[in-house]
Amino acid sequence: MLTIEIITPREKILTQEVDEVILPTESGEISIFKGHIPMITHIKSGALTMLNKSDRANQNRFVLKGGYAQLKGDKLSVLTDEALAFESLDISAIDSQIAGVESKLLEIDNPGADHPLKKELHYYNMQRSFANRA
Repeated sequence: MLTIEIITPREKILTQEVDEVILPTESGEISIFKGHIPMITHIKSGALTMLNKSDRANQNRFVLKGGYAQLKGDKLSVLTDEALAFESLDISAIDSQIAGVESKLLEIDNPGADHPLKKELHYYNMQRSFANRA
């Protein structure tokens, strides 16, 4: 088994034994199993999925807001600004966040594609799409 821990600046969200973790990295999604070579990787905002062989239908999924992951031995540490379980996503709260960011963007003359508010809007839209699937 592989031990995963998800840590944000506020708290340790989770420590769990799993068979497989699927991470959204900058170079694409990767699957990590027990015995994987040690690594450190940059995580992009997206879905982290944890699977167990005994119950493949019961996936434990989190929305991550970027970060880093380190695999050392059979311990995977995920450091992220924010991690939300799919089942905790609240569509009305997300819609409120989206509306707030969109109104702030309207006040800016010419926000570039990499403006922090555009990245924030992308993150909330991603949450919204995951909430629809949860």
